[in-house]
Amino acid sequence: PLRVRDAQIIRAAGGRGPYAWSIATGALRRGLSLNGATGLIAGVPTSAGTFTCTALVNDSGGASVQKQVSLTVASGVVIPACPAFVGEVGFPYAASVTAAGGSPPSAFSKTGTLAAGLTFDSTANAITGTPSQSGSFPFSIGVLDKLSVGAKRDCTLDIRSAIRIVNDTLPTGAGGAS
Repeated sequence: PLRVRDAQIIRAAGGRGPYAWSIATGALRRGLSLNGATGLIAGVPTSAGTFTCTALVNDSGGASVQKQVSLTVASGVVIPACPAFVGEVGFPYAASVTAAGGSPPSAFSKTGTLAAGLTFDSTANAITGTPSQSGSFPFSIGVLDKLSVGAKRDCTLDIRSAIRIVNDTLPTGAGGAS
């Protein structure tokens, strides 16, 4: 997803209200529009990048002024999927978290509880350790890129009990009997 960052409203001061806004030269990104009465730029842009245009404002007394304005449309950052979050008690576990889009570098965070023995390393974007308890552990991974565009994905970590043989000895048998 794309979203507008930085200024979204072109503002004026002085003169006599109400104001009437328009674009004098250049153009807004496709998918965006300018509200002539409020100066609000809104919509869903179809491409990312920084672009400039010249805004024109007219006041009710007939005065007008133009100014070049710059607007940045940031490509949205997403966490495409949760890693394969299935582990086993007593066995080392490691899973990475990745993000796509946005403006690097990105910072990751985790909310929620992991199984005992596991930790989330926000520098390595990884969950590592040796789980010591089984169960299903819901948590969320968040990411924030350098333009403060963020995303969140809810995940679940399933930790299974390790396979084991539960009896120490076998029953005593008798020769010739089943």
